[in-house]
Amino acid sequence: MQVKAFLGRPLDHARYPYVFLDATYLHGRLGQNMQVVSRAAVVAIGINALGYREVLGIAVGDSEAEGLWRHFLGSI
Repeated sequence: MQVKAFLGRPLDHARYPYVFLDATYLHGRLGQNMQVVSRAAVVAIGINALGYREVLGIAVGDSEAEGLWRHFLGSI
């Protein structure tokens, strides 16, 4: 519930002259049999006009393919 609220918060309170995008792969358990799989975690971090960093969004997907980035960037 808290993650949904965080990801759904408005971002129009500040301007972000710089936005950094990054991704990494993490291992986690998934599915009924709790099989260990590698998943892509992507993050966007904005730097506001005062120089403070703020996490703008995060997402997890099966791979770092274009579809994940397109969906992620469209959601922030």
